[in-house]
Amino acid sequence: AVWAFVPEAAPPGAAKFCGHAAARDASAFLREPSISSMRFPVRQRLRRRFDFLAVRSQGRRWHCDAFLAQALVRPESQESPHRRLGVIAPARTGAAVRRNRAKRVVREIFRHNQDALPVGCDLVILIRPGFHRYTFQQIQEYFLQACRSLVRSQTSAR
Repeated sequence: AVWAFVPEAAPPGAAKFCGHAAARDASAFLREPSISSMRFPVRQRLRRRFDFLAVRSQGRRWHCDAFLAQALVRPESQESPHRRLGVIAPARTGAAVRRNRAKRVVREIFRHNQDALPVGCDLVILIRPGFHRYTFQQIQEYFLQACRSLVRSQTSAR
């Protein structure tokens, strides 16, 4: 419960105990990013089989115990300049709850660290069965290592 200040000009009988309404009003001053700015937009998702196959056949790979990363920088004239992510969580990774959690974790890490990848990069993450044994921070560090390695190999291949 929250106690709120009621001005002297309040009508008689106005309750000084405001419950959760005052907390909601107070939180209006602490503006957080809107939900829409925190989403994973469609333009940043790999959705077509053709895109996944292109990354697999032409992209660079980086291995770790938690996942396999594959990246391909699209030619500038081909599509939009957005970085795109595709996540593959095979059934051997675990039950649906584990697979879905792994995909959420990877999307969140990508959302926060996508600037580590070049513009116009398609990234596919293949979740490995041991993924659930790692902490969020460990997976994020692996992701950043993969990005650095993939960017180095892309620049040296040009």
